[in-house]
Amino acid sequence: FPATEKHYNDIMQLREECSSHTTPSGVPLLKPLSGLGLRYVLNKTLVLEHRGTVVGTIYIHHLQGRPNIAMLGGFAVGENHQGSDYGEALLTSALEKVKEAGLKKAVSITASDAVKHLYKKHGGRESSTDFPHVLKEAKKRYGSDQHLVELYSFDTDQKA
Repeated sequence: FPATEKHYNDIMQLREECSSHTTPSGVPLLKPLSGLGLRYVLNKTLVLEHRGTVVGTIYIHHLQGRPNIAMLGGFAVGENHQGSDYGEALLTSALEKVKEAGLKKAVSITASDAVKHLYKKHGGRESSTDFPHVLKEAKKRYGSDQHLVELYSFDTDQKA
């Protein structure tokens, strides 16, 4: 369900926990986000709670300059809850929200093998030609590990 101000601290804690997962050269797989940055995307964030604690997040916003395209980001599932289908539930919900909003497609960037597998399982297709400027910009953050970064595209007419 959509995040509210009451989720802010839990989301920050989850992001901190998930930031321990890094590429071989030590770049966090989850893009760092300041408190102000989180406040900016809070109303665009879906959270998944388990026993009153936020265990997963994903946010949805429009791709800059492309009003019919959604960008998925902040995809995180707590370490103790990975492998529990929470990631699948979050991704499915996010793709449903994109479709309900009438958007043509969603894109997301990741360097995580587990997330790449999940994206493929849910109809995401890896593409270096869709939105190359977005991929190029994202790769800058990864330095020598930029070869791990891929952009995935989801058509809303596909079944997630």
